[in-house]
Amino acid sequence: MERQHDASPGCPGPTAAAVAALVLAERHGMCLAGDAFGELNDFAYQGDLSEVIVGSLHWLAERQNADGGWGEPGSGSTVEATLFARIAIQLTGVPACYADLESRADGFLRGLTHGPNLLKRMGRHEARAYPLIGACAAVGLTPWSHVSRGWLWRTIRGASGAGVAQRPAVIAAALARWRMSSHLASVRRTVGRSVEPRLLTRLTSQQSPTGVFANSLSETALVVMLLTSAGLRRTQAVQRGVDALLASIQPDGCWPEAAV
Repeated sequence: MERQHDASPGCPGPTAAAVAALVLAERHGMCLAGDAFGELNDFAYQGDLSEVIVGSLHWLAERQNADGGWGEPGSGSTVEATLFARIAIQLTGVPACYADLESRADGFLRGLTHGPNLLKRMGRHEARAYPLIGACAAVGLTPWSHVSRGWLWRTIRGASGAGVAQRPAVIAAALARWRMSSHLASVRRTVGRSVEPRLLTRLTSQQSPTGVFANSLSETALVVMLLTSAGLRRTQAVQRGVDALLASIQPDGCWPEAAV
């Protein structure tokens, strides 16, 4: 039976994405505890990040749909929101009272954490799939080799077509793919010094003064996930993105889609 959802302003997709981004940032050496956290948020979380994450996971678990997926309020389950939730579960584990959370999510996704399967499912929406595959690779759900090299080169060249190669998460996925692929080691040695700064400049030029990308907290979280997993946690894009996520958490442990 479908669980009754309350009128919380939060959305499952950005909530799961923010949880995953913050956990990855902390695992890669960012300090998100104590005073650094309290200064960015007016709500009652005075402990470390783990308290927030536990509350957010329970919030997500209570909003899993009957089909095992997640979706935005008033709509059905979506692949994107459910992938974010699955990534968060991969990083944090499942609350003990929701033992079937992961298996039900996997039942909805039906192998879509595997890069080629997601590309096939999303078809002409490849630009949306590309960063999501990168996020799955960042947590070990699929190999980095499944993150398309074709999109990497298109993004490096700035070949935008309809502008999708300029999307912040696409640029972040290209940066992550560039750094994480052993097959590109020789190319990085010859031209890498110019590629990374160029992509980072293009990326940060789209970041708002508050640290948000595209006025979207899920996009911001996706950028943070991809860059931290590739060893770029000290960049402005990550540090300001993390600040934006910490500043936007709601009292019940969720995040909205649009920046507050």
